[in-house]
Amino acid sequence: MTNSRRLPLIRFAFAAILVLLAAWICFQGGEDFIAPALAAGFLLFMHLPVTWKSDPLPAPLVWSGPAALFVAGNLTGLVLPQAIGWTWALFLWSRASVASSALPVGRSWIAFFFVFPWITHDFPAVGWWFRLSGAAASGMFFQLLGFPVIREGTRLLVGGLPVNVEAACAGMGLLQGLLVAGVILLLLYFPTGRTFYFLLPAIPVLAWVSNTARIAGITGVALSEGVEFSQGIFHTWGGLAVTALMVGLTVALLSALRARIGKAAP
Repeated sequence: MTNSRRLPLIRFAFAAILVLLAAWICFQGGEDFIAPALAAGFLLFMHLPVTWKSDPLPAPLVWSGPAALFVAGNLTGLVLPQAIGWTWALFLWSRASVASSALPVGRSWIAFFFVFPWITHDFPAVGWWFRLSGAAASGMFFQLLGFPVIREGTRLLVGGLPVNVEAACAGMGLLQGLLVAGVILLLLYFPTGRTFYFLLPAIPVLAWVSNTARIAGITGVALSEGVEFSQGIFHTWGGLAVTALMVGLTVALLSALRARIGKAAP
């Protein structure tokens, strides 16, 4: 094995093919591919600087597994098999090519896996649950504040104000970007040990809390400042507010846990 800061040309070409395939898979998510693409770019940036190595690449037969999954996904129109195949190929390539990076390569494949829009594309029921539960929680919140609330599915009538938690406005396009951001923060705070895996289930919960807070926030602004203001610049920047809230909640949780674990260590 030889370490260097330059990637051999043949491996660079292989990496370029992986990037093109990733773009193809993300593009199948339609308009929702932008947030995952940005998350992927940020994830790549967080790996810098990288020291490369030249271990032998796996035999051609080993690559048949990722290739078969990619082909199967294209034939069936499903993104999940393509995402699994691509992530498997990345794992094989990085294990033979990356000596060290800012993020642990052995775990960062999990974040790359969430980059692809397999949740929104293959599992629309997840999006429906995300919207329905967010609307229900927001309705209960305003009921506690004393507002009369009527809910029919994802539609709310809060104090006479109609609120429709539509798919385009319910954070689904941002969900996988939030998941990637959460996994990256986990990698930074817990690059080793089992705590990383124990905390993985908390990431989608934090994403849900952030998005539900957005729904409640837009509704509250509409009640106090009017529908026009809530649907204007406040609504436009709601996605960034969700991201900031998600990052803030995750950082607070991970900081507290790392401090607690540090104190408990002998």
